[in-house]
Amino acid sequence: MNDDQLRHLLARVTEQYAQLAEQSVPRTTHDALKHENNLLQQRNWRLSRRLANSQDQITQLAELIRQKQVENALLQSRIADLDDECNFHRLSATHYPPSNGESVTVVDLRSDVSAAILQQSVANSLVDAYRLLSQESILTCALGVAELKHEQRVSVDLRQQLRETRESLYTEQDARSQTESHLTSRVAELQEDARLLVERAEIFSLGDKRTIKQLTESVRTARLTEESLRNEITSMTAAIAESEQFQQAYYSLSDEVQSLIARKELAEGEADKLSKFNAEILGHHNPAQKIMYVDRVRRELAEAKHKLALTAVDLQNAKSENAALAQELELYTAVDSEKPRTVVTRVARAPLATLNRATPSPSHTATPVTCEVSPPVAKGWQLPEHSEDFSYTI
Repeated sequence: MNDDQLRHLLARVTEQYAQLAEQSVPRTTHDALKHENNLLQQRNWRLSRRLANSQDQITQLAELIRQKQVENALLQSRIADLDDECNFHRLSATHYPPSNGESVTVVDLRSDVSAAILQQSVANSLVDAYRLLSQESILTCALGVAELKHEQRVSVDLRQQLRETRESLYTEQDARSQTESHLTSRVAELQEDARLLVERAEIFSLGDKRTIKQLTESVRTARLTEESLRNEITSMTAAIAESEQFQQAYYSLSDEVQSLIARKELAEGEADKLSKFNAEILGHHNPAQKIMYVDRVRRELAEAKHKLALTAVDLQNAKSENAALAQELELYTAVDSEKPRTVVTRVARAPLATLNRATPSPSHTATPVTCEVSPPVAKGWQLPEHSEDFSYTI
């Protein structure tokens, strides 16, 4: 099973699950209906208990009314007996005059009759009151019965709705369980297919393990090389920043060398002029004047030689400093990693003028002025003011 089939199967499972979620009743609705059913059952139980209490009260009132009716019947029968007895005594009193004792008895009977009548009127009022109470209880009971019947009808309707909802929920739950079992089986199959794919991928990965290891080593080596190059670039950048001051010194020394070369050329020109002047003096005929000129020329020539020697020393010092700076700059020169590295870097420089140069005069036969300067032994060496290395001939 390839990736496209797996994606199609997952999309189908997702669609079926979405349809099941749309068709099923939410759990909140089911809980609300269940709670409402419980409330209606409790209300039905309360109404049933009230109805039972009302029926008990009605039964008690009926028994009380029946008892009062029996008592009223007994009292009426007794009153009737007393009326008969009174009539009998009245008739007998009309035929026979009563004696004193009999008159007392009649008075007692009359008082008893009046008391019985009073008691009967009280009983009649009680009977009326009990009748009103019983009618009120009957009305209350009828209202309770009607309300109970209404509640029973509502409860029956709600039970019917709850039963239908429960049946629909059970049906949907069965369908959902079936779909869930089907989805579970499909998920198991997908997991099995995924496991097989993972095993295949592991087999392929084992085949490519050596290549991955080589690539990993190459990447690690490249990272190490990159890190070393980055560090080298950082150090070279810092070195270049430090070498800027040496570059400025090199430029200043180059300018000084140029100035020294110019001074040397000027000194050589002056020496040429002095040699020419010397030749003219040698050709003069006045001995005293010739000696004066020769002395002055000797002094000027000595000063020129001294200045020329100092210039040569400065030039040699500048050369040594330039060589040191060039060697130090070669150390900071960036070289590509593929090219072989060399210790010495060739730098093209302009040729310097020679330190000792003779200037013969073609038009005169006088001996030229020569200046021999020994090179300095070390950097910073200075020639003393009166050195024995200077030799001149006039």
